Amino acid sequence: MKADSNSGFSLKSQKQCDHHSAFLCCDLTGVPSHDIHCKRCQRPKENWFCLSCKDVFCSVNRHVSEHYNQTKHCLFVYCSNKSTWCCSCKKYLDAEVIKQLWANKQSRSSSAKLESIDAKVVDVTDLLSKPFPTINVHPQLDVPLSVGQDELALAKEGLRNVFDRGLKALADSKVQEEFLLYSATLLSAESCPSELKVNLSSFRCNLSEETSAFIKAQDELKVASELSASITQKLFVVRQQTSKYDEVKKEMIASDEKVAKYKSTIKELEACLATEVSNRKKIDEVIDSIETQITIARDGLVPDLAQASSMEGRTQAAYQLLTRKQSHWDNLKIMFTRFAIANATMSRHPSVKWAQQPDTLYITIELPDAQDVKLTLEPEGKFLFSATAGAEKTPYVVDLDLYDKIDVNESRYSVGSRNIFHLVKKAENKWWSRLIKQEGKAPGFLKVDWDNWGDEQAGI
Repeated sequence: MKADSNSGFSLKSQKQCDHHSAFLCCDLTGVPSHDIHCKRCQRPKENWFCLSCKDVFCSVNRHVSEHYNQTKHCLFVYCSNKSTWCCSCKKYLDAEVIKQLWANKQSRSSSAKLESIDAKVVDVTDLLSKPFPTINVHPQLDVPLSVGQDELALAKEGLRNVFDRGLKALADSKVQEEFLLYSATLLSAESCPSELKVNLSSFRCNLSEETSAFIKAQDELKVASELSASITQKLFVVRQQTSKYDEVKKEMIASDEKVAKYKSTIKELEACLATEVSNRKKIDEVIDSIETQITIARDGLVPDLAQASSMEGRTQAAYQLLTRKQSHWDNLKIMFTRFAIANATMSRHPSVKWAQQPDTLYITIELPDAQDVKLTLEPEGKFLFSATAGAEKTPYVVDLDLYDKIDVNESRYSVGSRNIFHLVKKAENKWWSRLIKQEGKAPGFLKVDWDNWGDEQAGI
């Protein structure tokens, strides 16, 4: 490859260019042949093709460097051997790197398009900043409109008609004959001004050249007029499209930001989806395990239900037998407890106070420092209390046959320093006429607790 010594280019090559990412914004298609001309000086040799804006610049007159300094387009292809050069770091891209970059170029973003258009806008702005000639499409021709005063009215009228038809009409040979005839008549008149004679004579002598030059000038003026109109139209298009480009560029940048945001959201959703897929896999495993256990239980339940169905009559009989036996056992236990208490040495009755609400009995046994407290309740209304007190552990017993049935499970008691408070739940919500079934006068140890009658009790 040949390059100008003053262009700042060298033949060093390396594996990776520091500015190779700019390659992603360029287009390698349409690289011209080696005999292409420079855009600025029309030189046909030592030319380089800008990958960003697709213009050609020579290195001999440093137009490549000037273009880079103005636009920062750093990548150029040498038209002779198609090698790629970076003006920014002054290094070549070898074929392997170009191949890799060309493959990566397929995923370039829309910012590459913006950079390419920005480059063209810079070039157009550069052209608009340079002065260009103003074309006057309507020049004032120095053509006399009259021939002055003359005694030859016919010649004057004839020349007036020729002049009125314009210079372009002199291209017609017949009009030329009329002009020569009338002008000869005018030149022969003594009253014709000398200056007019000189000019008219000179024009007559150069009639063919003057007419040809006028027609040529008029054609050139037409071309210039069309060129001026074309330039005006193109300037209008450039300004209009540049203004529109600024708006579209903002929309494209905003669109890129939205795309990036949506891509980020998609990645987050993909991560969430992966998590849910993993969770679903675990859930499926648990469901499979549950299904297996249900299947095993169901398979075992079928024969068990068949066996239970066959044992239904025997089961009912067995339950009734157990109920009777348990009732006999409980009665035997109560009888024994009463016997044991009744035969205990120096057994005593503590003082008992009671009060009630529609659903609850409040029984207070006054026994300071009670020990070994025991309470036996039966649903039919059996209330058997036993405890000891004092250093000698004197036994105390309270055996009551309550007026009606009670709820054993909801009843409870608490032991205080001077008494034992019992909260006994009634089986039915109603007022009792007395505490025990025994009619007549109540035992001497049993008293009504008028202070707490019908009031809420605390401490239990």
